[in-house]
Amino acid sequence: MEAVISIESEHPVASGKIEVMLNPPPKKMLSSQEVVKRYRHFGLDEKVALITGASRGIGETTAKLFAALGAKVVINYYRGKGDAEHIVDEIKASGGEAIAIQCDITDENSVKEMVKTALQTFKRIDILVNNAVKDFTPKNITEMEWDDFNQEIEVSVKGMHACCREIIPIFKQNGGGKIINLSTVAVDNPVAGQSRYITAKSAVAGYTKSLAKELLKFNIQANLVVPNMTDTDLVSVIPGMYREKIAESRPYGRHVRPVEVAQ
Repeated sequence: MEAVISIESEHPVASGKIEVMLNPPPKKMLSSQEVVKRYRHFGLDEKVALITGASRGIGETTAKLFAALGAKVVINYYRGKGDAEHIVDEIKASGGEAIAIQCDITDENSVKEMVKTALQTFKRIDILVNNAVKDFTPKNITEMEWDDFNQEIEVSVKGMHACCREIIPIFKQNGGGKIINLSTVAVDNPVAGQSRYITAKSAVAGYTKSLAKELLKFNIQANLVVPNMTDTDLVSVIPGMYREKIAESRPYGRHVRPVEVAQ
């Protein structure tokens, strides 16, 4: 609403126009074209993602999904060379881009070489997914040696940190990046026989929260994905009857599927 005003006292003192907004205009949403351009591939188009422990299970499925959405994928493996190369072949056959790199992530020099190879191939890294784990074999707490805990911590925590420490400077140079770490609901809802796995993943949760605070100012986001028991080879060491009982206890009557975690 507009009004023209004049203030007078024998002679004009002031005049002008006032404007009053009765209702703000509606906020403008993104156009369909903008949504297609920015979000059709969830921002993954032409990004480069490095995924540890990607020769099977959640890591394998995440690599395939990222590639399907336009990302170039680095598939890290430790011993599963044949599996990793088969995944690369699958991705390439579907029109994607991927390479497989052997790396013991507990060895800092090996991590440096992996990152160097990834950069030589794809020129950049935008996303790091720390998915690798050591073991999920149940073991009674009284039978545990410290070395049992240390072996899992070496992979889940030391390996994760080695990858982060090597890639974070690259993200800073790029002006941002994404770090996704995998934990487990067993941290808050422990199951018997998994103390070493739960201990390591508890550290992953704390590390990720600290990382998120520290790196936010550099436009680097660190997030924690916390899946329930997922139908992969990792949980095949659990007796089938027990796995079925857990699945039946859930509202949807089954375990989580790897692709649901990848999404």
